[in-house]
Amino acid sequence: MKSALYASAFLLGILIASPVLAGRLFGTESLHGLIEIDPLTGDVLNQLPSPELAVWDGLAFDGNSLWLIGEDTNTLYQMNPENGTIQNSYPLPHSDFRAGLAYLNDLIYILDWSVLTQDITVFDPQLETVVNTLDYDAVNPGGPLLGGGGLSAISGPDALFVNTAFTDEVLMLDPLTGLIVDQFSYTQVDVLGAAAVDGEIYLASHVGLDNQIKVYDRSGSVLRSVTVTDSLGLQSLAGSDTAEAPNFNADFTGDGFVNTFDYHQWQGDFGMNADSDADSDNDTDGLDFLIWQQRTGGLAGASASAAVIPEPTSVALIMTATIGLLLYRRNHTLS
Repeated sequence: MKSALYASAFLLGILIASPVLAGRLFGTESLHGLIEIDPLTGDVLNQLPSPELAVWDGLAFDGNSLWLIGEDTNTLYQMNPENGTIQNSYPLPHSDFRAGLAYLNDLIYILDWSVLTQDITVFDPQLETVVNTLDYDAVNPGGPLLGGGGLSAISGPDALFVNTAFTDEVLMLDPLTGLIVDQFSYTQVDVLGAAAVDGEIYLASHVGLDNQIKVYDRSGSVLRSVTVTDSLGLQSLAGSDTAEAPNFNADFTGDGFVNTFDYHQWQGDFGMNADSDADSDNDTDGLDFLIWQQRTGGLAGASASAAVIPEPTSVALIMTATIGLLLYRRNHTLS
């Protein structure tokens, strides 16, 4: 009896200690085409038919559908992730070269890449039209040249991320403007794929028969490496970022609300101290601005009298006071 209990406890300990990912990881490579990859082991879980067989310029996954741009860079495909069935195809404005796809908040972001012009086209599948263009060059004058490979998105706070061409960096971009808000360096060679799975960043190297994926946290620390065996040239990655976003605090002034006063506080603290540190990484940087922006919808240009968002503690106090007032009125009405 005791031995059975010890064995059960041992197995339970293994299960608890082993990482478990809820998200899924997909990739494209020259030998098998479109595949699903175990994000922990690198095992190929499934091989899917695909509408394009020669060149893979972008892959994204929204949790329900795969999105792909292949050799025909002017057609966006929506596919079933279980069997590769084409669910929809969308014509896009002409571009000579597209180099990455990302999905974020019901929108598809498409990297239009060239040495002279680097834009990110924002496509709304529900409206079947382009709704915005992020002019990377204009908002980041003198910034690093974007790589012709990985583009993806991550939540908590929401950001696009993309690798650079010559400086071996990952840039975090504001999904509303394309502005660089953070970055980290990596040491991989020939990165052509990027994805986020459960809050972690996956970068794939297009080198040799045994393709390596390195996994990073948002600060750029390497968490582990995953090798996709029996593959020939990983060309793109896509993942589902299913991690629950932390409850970040963007109330930098401590008045119980998130408003333009907090934005001005962040401006003064940026790069100077950690007084406007929303994500608890001991500094005030662009990611803290993203958290503030996403809590408010971007009130930077609004007046101080604009609508504000109570912090959770303020909400609790307001609810308590409201309930108390209602009970007071009810008791006095009945008496």
